[in-house]
Amino acid sequence: MNELTENDRKRLTEYLGKEFYNEPRPKHALTIIPNRTFTTWQDFGDLKDRLEEKGEWKEFWFWVWDCEAIKWTDSDFGEVLMSGDSCLKLLEIAQDAPRFCGLVNEWLKEKEAKP
Repeated sequence: MNELTENDRKRLTEYLGKEFYNEPRPKHALTIIPNRTFTTWQDFGDLKDRLEEKGEWKEFWFWVWDCEAIKWTDSDFGEVLMSGDSCLKLLEIAQDAPRFCGLVNEWLKEKEAKP
């Protein structure tokens, strides 16, 4: 996953319902709030919470499964199961805050591009 650009960070900040400040900062601002990096566990948690608030959590993970080529297999009992490698991929994503934030950004870009 590539490092997020200023536009990417702006997209994620606005998705959270916050204001993104372009340099220079507004002169009237009493407190200078730095723009988020979207590399921390706080960023991960805030994006996760926002996805849930907007009812988009499942839609996002289905998209992740598709873009990360998560494989599902049929068991002998007619159940659909995730392969072991696929489980590991999801666990890796869930333990990597910058990667998770980057995937949310990619998902939002794809949504914006749809008519």
